[in-house]
Amino acid sequence: MIYDAHIHLAETDLNISDITFLSVCDSKQAYLKLKEKKCDIAIGIHPLNLNSLSFKELEEIVKNKDIKAIGEVGLDYRYPNKDEQASIFLKQILLANKYHKPLIVHSIKASNDTYTFLKQAQVNILLHNFEQSLEMIKTYDKNLDGKAYYSFGFNLLKEGHIKSKQALKAVKQDRLLLESDYPYNGDISLLKELYQYVADTLNLEIDELSSLIKENYINFLKGE
Repeated sequence: MIYDAHIHLAETDLNISDITFLSVCDSKQAYLKLKEKKCDIAIGIHPLNLNSLSFKELEEIVKNKDIKAIGEVGLDYRYPNKDEQASIFLKQILLANKYHKPLIVHSIKASNDTYTFLKQAQVNILLHNFEQSLEMIKTYDKNLDGKAYYSFGFNLLKEGHIKSKQALKAVKQDRLLLESDYPYNGDISLLKELYQYVADTLNLEIDELSSLIKENYINFLKGE
């Protein structure tokens, strides 16, 4: 079984039985669509779509047992509304603490501020499509009490993306997850290639890697 720790399944017509998906969404309509699919569901207010649902609506949905995580949430400093992003991000961190649900985090050009806010998290966090420095890995691991997980996607299969490839070798294997970010970052068919690339890079058999990712996926959602 393959585990995909980050996908936007409500925006696709995928119907695949041999992959376990953790799907993010950012609206009530998308949430209701995901309830009809076989997947684990996360919901959150994305930094690039801050008006997708109100915070009150978000909290009402988060209370449901089928919501496994809050996300994706975070900061994207390619855009100028930094203060608004930060305010919503902090509220969602505190919401995750309140309902004891892990966070799925989007962070682009905002590494230091993302870390500063996440110091307030009392739950597991997944840094999705991780492309930060080795120093940031050390900072997260040292100061967040083992709550940080790191997810890597199809950027590993592309030319360049040196930070991702270096980080893959640096993260603790019990905090490693893999993702497609489909349909935004490559075709879902690349997922098996990604697993093979990571297995080869880490000198693991593919079955060993699959078992590792499964265990990490379960532990991330359980809060371990």
